[in-house]
Amino acid sequence: MKLILLLLLFRIDNDPATVDTFDMIEINHYHNAWGCEQWSQLICWDRSSYDNKYHVSHWTMLRDAYEKTEKGEADWEKIRQKIAKEYKDFNEKLGWLNNSEYKGDFIGGKLFPRKDWKSGYYNIKYSQAGIPRVIRSKSFRQTYTQTDPEIDDRKIYNQDIRRGLTEIGVKPPMSWLEWGRQLNGLQR
Repeated sequence: MKLILLLLLFRIDNDPATVDTFDMIEINHYHNAWGCEQWSQLICWDRSSYDNKYHVSHWTMLRDAYEKTEKGEADWEKIRQKIAKEYKDFNEKLGWLNNSEYKGDFIGGKLFPRKDWKSGYYNIKYSQAGIPRVIRSKSFRQTYTQTDPEIDDRKIYNQDIRRGLTEIGVKPPMSWLEWGRQLNGLQR
């Protein structure tokens, strides 16, 4: 009984999260030559003590960042056709129409950072292989580019030495609560 009370008072998590802290988190929205958003990615940067510049330590595509809606598609199609009418040259008009299809409205997805006002960190909380994971940083920015910052960084900073995310090991055979229950059962 005392152990259960102790566990409730100090709240020991079942599975503590794996936390990775970076110097800066970026959400980059890549646009094609026509200015249309093509995809978004999460880039985690660390400042190098060698050259005092930010270099990519981890990146991933935001696969659930867009949501297609009928209204969004209808609105985009109106804008798209209005712009297409302004092109006099048939090939330019065709180029615009072939490169401006509706991708969906940006909603952020599970890997979009949320500000924790208590700690001052921008956190990305999600589950990987059933284990809670947190990516965090005190600094966050959103960029809109026609180049890929991760590929640009790859040209000057060897991607093989990127630290990436902490590898998640084998899940422990039992949680803290299960251990407590077993211990409590032994004391009877």
